[in-house]
Amino acid sequence: MIEEDLDALRDRLAAGVVQIACVIAQGRPIWVIDREAHFHPDYGVELDALLKKPGLAAHLPKGQTPEAYGARLAAEYRGGMLRMTRADLPAWFALPEVLTPNRDDMRRLFHGALAADSPTAPAALARYFETSVDAPWTQPAPRAAACLPAFFLDFDRKLMRHRREERFFEAALPPDWSGEMGCFADLVPPAERYWLSPDAGPERGPERGPEREAEREAGRKEGPAEPRPGLLRRLFRRPR
Repeated sequence: MIEEDLDALRDRLAAGVVQIACVIAQGRPIWVIDREAHFHPDYGVELDALLKKPGLAAHLPKGQTPEAYGARLAAEYRGGMLRMTRADLPAWFALPEVLTPNRDDMRRLFHGALAADSPTAPAALARYFETSVDAPWTQPAPRAAACLPAFFLDFDRKLMRHRREERFFEAALPPDWSGEMGCFADLVPPAERYWLSPDAGPERGPERGPEREAEREAGRKEGPAEPRPGLLRRLFRRPR
């Protein structure tokens, strides 16, 4: 259960202080709310790249070496857990700032924000969350959009997806992981898709994850699909 005030949590999500991830471990979906930076499976890859950045020493406090700076960042990051494996998940979830709400909590979080934002937008918002990563889809209901997951981490299949267009998390993954920026609603188990209306049932969601992932792999080999220009603009055109 979420013990935090839901409106306060919606404020933190809307401000980007925290993000939502669907984590899969041993076939079990777990909702996690934490700082965006903590959704790296292996922060050590990014930290190594940072410490090798030319000119870093010039930006550090006087007398501090890049090695000491790196050691401090490593100690402060996610309770000192740079590399995250499935066995480390309980320790991560136990950190005081991490929330692990259940599906009903997530449903209240999202649909409460949606009712305040735009009660007439749920179908459009759910549809574009499932099919688009273009920023305009958030406009009809920005606080509700912030209550949708930004990350998908499957520790069984070592698979990452994210919806953060300006970030390149997939470039700093462990070598045995795969990842990309893009839609991942079809990878979330149907019963966990809290953004659907409460009476919609899981059958309203898109295809199940493994089948859809196979289609994605085939699509990558054949080349990208033709975009549908102007679809978002038509749906969310401002009234004249």
